[in-house]
Parts: sequence; C-alpha cells; structure tokens
Amino acid sequence: MNHLTPHIDAFSEEALLVGESARAFFASSDIKSIRARLGRLPSHRPPVWRQMIEMGWTGWRADAAAQGCALSFEAGVLLHEEIGAAAAPEPLLQTAVLAAGLLGRSPSPAHAVEELRRLVLGERCCAVAWQPPARGAGVAEPRGVTARRQGDGVVLRGALHFVPMADAELFLVAARCERGLGIYRIRRDAPGLTIAEVERIDGIVCAELAFEDVRAEAADTVIPPEQGAAALEEVLDEGRLALSAELLGAMAEVLHLTLDYMRTRKQFGRAISGFQALQHRAADLAGQVEATRSAVQAAARVFDQTADPVRRRIAASRAKASASAGAIEVITACVQLHGGIAYTEECDVGVYLKRAMALAAWLGDARFNRDRAAALAARGGDEGAHTALPGWLEEIRAWVDENLPREYRYPARRMSWRETHAWHQKLNAKGWVAPAWPREFGGMGLTPYEEVQLHDVYETFGINTFQNMGLTMLGPLLQRYGTPEQQRKYLPRILSGETYWCQGYSEPEAGSDLASLRTSAVLEGDEFVVNGQKIWTSLAHEADMMFLLARTDPAAKKQQGISFLLVDMKTPGIAVNPIVNLTGAKDFCSVFLDNVRVPRENLVGELNQGWTMAKSVLGSERIMIGHPRFAKSALHMLRQVGASRGLAEEPVFLHIYRGLAAEVADLEALYVRYLDALRNGRQLGAEVSLLKIRSSETWQRIVDALRETAGEQGALNAREAVGDGLGLHSAVQFLHARPATIYGGSNEIQRNILAAHLLKLS
Repeated sequence: MNHLTPHIDAFSEEALLVGESARAFFASSDIKSIRARLGRLPSHRPPVWRQMIEMGWTGWRADAAAQGCALSFEAGVLLHEEIGAAAAPEPLLQTAVLAAGLLGRSPSPAHAVEELRRLVLGERCCAVAWQPPARGAGVAEPRGVTARRQGDGVVLRGALHFVPMADAELFLVAARCERGLGIYRIRRDAPGLTIAEVERIDGIVCAELAFEDVRAEAADTVIPPEQGAAALEEVLDEGRLALSAELLGAMAEVLHLTLDYMRTRKQFGRAISGFQALQHRAADLAGQVEATRSAVQAAARVFDQTADPVRRRIAASRAKASASAGAIEVITACVQLHGGIAYTEECDVGVYLKRAMALAAWLGDARFNRDRAAALAARGGDEGAHTALPGWLEEIRAWVDENLPREYRYPARRMSWRETHAWHQKLNAKGWVAPAWPREFGGMGLTPYEEVQLHDVYETFGINTFQNMGLTMLGPLLQRYGTPEQQRKYLPRILSGETYWCQGYSEPEAGSDLASLRTSAVLEGDEFVVNGQKIWTSLAHEADMMFLLARTDPAAKKQQGISFLLVDMKTPGIAVNPIVNLTGAKDFCSVFLDNVRVPRENLVGELNQGWTMAKSVLGSERIMIGHPRFAKSALHMLRQVGASRGLAEEPVFLHIYRGLAAEVADLEALYVRYLDALRNGRQLGAEVSLLKIRSSETWQRIVDALRETAGEQGALNAREAVGDGLGLHSAVQFLHARPATIYGGSNEIQRNILAAHLLKLS
C-alpha cells in the first residue's frame, strides 16, 4: 500500500497488523511471476496462494467454528488494498469473501461449518456463479439458470458467465425457481454441466457455465430459495467493498510508480517532475486517490457498525463507483505521464491498467453503482431518510422548523453576519452555535459526522449564511494557542455574537504568496504600531475585530518574523473600503492601517512565530472551504430546477445529476476523514489542499450544470420559484461559486503546494 497521508488515519491495532503483514508478504511479489500465469489455469500462482492460505487470509470472513479469524471490514479492506497494490491474481476475493460469504450464511451446518472449513483450509476450491450471459442489443433480459423441482432435488437449466475461477472444484450456483433464488453446490464434473474457458483482458481465465438438466440433490442446497436472493446480495456487497479496496491499492501503487518515474525521467535537460503542468496533473491524481480512499474507508465503517442491508448497499455501491471511475482515471493518466514506454509490454503499468479494466467492470461499473446507490437513496434508503434522526438532531430539526424566520429560508444569496445576527443569538441561547467546538469552550462537541448531519438538516431549510470566521477559524486557534485571558475575553463573545471577526491576511502583493506580506508592526513600549493594507477581507465593514498577520522582524526570512495580532476595528487609523463583486454584493473590502496602535496583550502566541498560527488558520479555512455543504446545497438546487423543468426522470439529466451526487458523496467522506483527524489531535499538512481543490471545483461543476439546466431563465437577473419554497437565482449561484477556486489560496497555488510538499516533485 502506498498511502500518501499515513499520519491521518488511525486504524485499529488489528487492522494495522493485518496491513503490515500483507505489505511485507507482497513486498517480494513481482510482476514477472504474474505475467507467467496470464491466460493459463490456474490463473494464480499456486505457491503464493498456498502461503496466503497458511497466513489465514482465506478465513478473514469466517468465524472460529470454521477455522476462520473473523476480521473487521476495516482490516479486510487493508488486506485487499495490498492485494491490489501488488496486482496479485490470487483469488482471495472470490474465495474468502464471495464463496465463504455464501457458505457462512447457509442454514445447513454441513455447509456453514464443514464445507466452509474446507474452503478456509484450502482443501476445496470453490467459486460463486450467478451472472447470466451479457445482454446484447435487442435481446430480452436473460434468465440465467432456472431450478425445477425433481424428487428431493432440483434440475438446473440455463447459463452463467463471468465466473473468475474456471478451475474451481465446486460452483455455488444461483438458480431461480417459483419460490425465489436458491444457491446450490454443483461439482465441476456434474453430468450436464459444460465449462467453457474465456480469458479476461487481464489474463484471468474465467468460466462460462452451461447447465443442461444438471441435478442438485437436497444436500446440495446451500441456501434455500426463500433466503438466497438476500444472502447473495449481501455477499456481493461485501465483494464490492473488497473489490473497491483492490482498485484503490492498484491506483495508489501506479501513482507511486509514476511519481518515481517522473523524478528520474529527463527531458530538455531536467527531470520531468519539475514541469508544472505535470505536477498539477499529478496533484489532481493524488486528490482522486485520497477521495477514493476516503470513500472506501467510510464504507468499511458502515459495514463494521451496522448490519442494515440498505445502508450497506448504498455504502458498497458508492465505494465501488468511486473506485471504478477513479482507478481508470488515475491509471490511464499515469500511462500518459509515463509517455510511450507505458504502451509497451515491458512496462508494469500495463498490467495494472488491464487489471483495473477488469475489476472496474466486475460487480457493476461506476455508472451501475452510482445509479444503484442513487435509486436506493431515492427510495428512502439513505441514512437520515429511511431512519428517524437521532434524538438530539430531531430536536434541532423540529426547533429550526418552528423558529427559523421565513426570510432566512432559501435566500437568493449568502446572508452576512449582521443580517443573521438575531438567528445567531437564538442558536446561542440553545447552545447550538458552535457545533465543532469542544464542550469545555461552550461548543456542542460534535463528531465530524454529526456535524455533517447537522448541516444536512440546515440544508433542508435553505439556511445560507456567511462563514463566521470567529467560530470557524479564530476560535479554534485561540483554544490551542491563546492565553487563558484571551480565551476568557474573546471566546464567549464569539459565541454570543457580541463580537464578529474578519481575517486580515491577503495584501495587494501577497495573496496566495502570503509569506510576502508587507504590513508592519513595530513594538513601541506596550503597543504595536501597525501600518499597511489588507485586501479581500470578507465583511470587514461589518466586523468588530480583525485577526491579522504583520511583519514584526523585517530582517528575517519570508516565513519568519511574522506575528499574529488581534485588532479592534474601531481603533483610530483604520479605514475600510467595501468592494462590489460580480453579484452586486459587498462581501469583500480593502482595509488600510495607518499607525494603528495594538496592545501587546493582543499578540497571540510568541513574537515572530505567527507563521505557525497562520498555517493553522489557513488549514482551518481550507477545511471550511472544503466543507461539502456548499456543493450539497447547489446539488439540492440542481435537483429542484431539474424537477421544475420536467427532467427528474430524463436519462441525460439523471446521468449528470448522479455523477455530481457521487462526487459530493466522495467529498463528504474526504471532509469527515480530515476533520476526524483534526479532532483526534492529528495534524493536517499540505493534504488539506486536496480538500479545498476538490470541494471548490465540485461546487463549480454543479453550478455549471445548474446554469445549463436553468436555460434562458438562468440568464435573468431575477429569482425563479422552483418548488419546496425555493426561490432560486441561478445566475447569482453561478457567479457566487466563481471565487471559490481563488480564495483561501488559488487552486493553482494549492497544486504547487501539493506537488512540492506531498508528492515531493521538483
């Protein structure tokens, strides 16, 4: 496994041990030995497979009664990720997940224990067969295999394809009868069974099974028809999760190989890792890897935390959609970054590309799984829709519904702090104004996922307020770096809304290059004298206080000699000039500071050590800019506009909408993962830029689709009623998202940061 951000994820001890042992095991694996088995039976390497059985991995889903070890899904995902990273052809997924999953669900002890035990110990090779032949244009939906009762057993007729283990001794066959879908054990030498071999593009030899009155005795019924469909669906979802992990491992490994290649391959007299265009492409690929990793880990948590089959189906399909699309995107892009060598047989990237092509299609490709997840959620299967909200959240939802003023619901633009001050005070009175703050500082102490749930509730009411920088940025910084006196003085006023804060970072010549700031602060006695200019200062004309960066040691290097100060906006010498933006709003300001005197007690942290805190605030800002609520709100608007145009079931619109919804789901998983790391005391570095890039660009893609869907109405400078109390100004929404890729550090600069500090490209 090539994990770009190993410091973020806190895995259980069991999962870490499994991952480390698998990584060590496959370290000696080589692509040459894999190529030697291409197109042959068995498609795997028998010595390697025997060692994997001895490691106990074939029993990771089986319990102790069957000699298994019953690992968590968290650990199983890390195991399969290493298999994907090694491009290992060994049939662990087919055996330990699919076959073992069906046998373990059998109501018959002969199958659930004895047959499963033989599989775990490697005494029996068993494959699951359930897929009918592919349907061609104009061909009716194939029925697969039917089961007709005959005496104590059944007779099977039909065909099943895409069975990855053509040399299996036993097949667990899904066959349909009038009572449902049963699972039956069929030996490969059973009379009437014909096995044809078909080679996949990645060299794995699959089987096509034809059944001509193949008899299965009563003892061969693994799962009776009344239970078979549900059991098969559950097992396939576990397979989708494991397969997603293998695709993740493959894409992460290929990116790792490509980054190494970029550092050594020279063109025009220097390594191609120094070309900015290639650096930016690599940064985007890293973002896709991290988004897929987040989706897979989120799905594993769902599987470990609940047995609810609907929630598992949605989680599995979301992970598989992300991994299928992501693996193809990343690996094909890595072919491009390698150049012509990647199109030759000798380059290992080709093995991964062909494997990704096969695995991305198996168990449903990206589109199938996006549609499946969306359909399940639309039927009320998504969490928060098909189940009652947690008690605390239902209390908030009901209270907001009763108390939120009409003018705050679905406003045409983001409302400022002053406009929503009364609402802020109401939330504070309930103790709900600071979801992410620890309880000891007056916050709600919510987990990252609970915070996302809360914002989902707010979204249903169309609450759209400007980011409160005291709550999201300064408050967390003071909790970490502020003195007890600063915490006592400022934190309660942030919560109450008595004090609103603006951020004094950017300057005319120091935007994304923040370390080049020139605002000075000279210490005279017990005061700093501040001179300079800040620009793009959000809502400075409404703010009571500003937290700013100023250079306190002009002789120090760029990122040294900077201090972090708290400034009262009523101090003499401060002039604020609002800037009108493209929507006609005055969100931004220029702030001029002329001999502004700031008490030394307003210095946060140590003198000349402000850059450390600056990075902390920037990280918090990029986390908040990366919050999925902006994209989710726009997605809600897109759905409403589509419905108002009669497009809700139109295939092209559905395809676009579901693709964007899948991006938002991945974004949410990435956000929760990063925020969880912060809450648990782990530090985020350059990788937070991944979140900022993906969030802002996802938001922009959604409002692009919104503008196109709105048509000519979307070009009017007017609101449109589109249902559910939503009055939408499509043009303003489109314009409103434009600066998202600029503020908080432009996305181009973020890609530079990622290339230099995360990917080590130069």
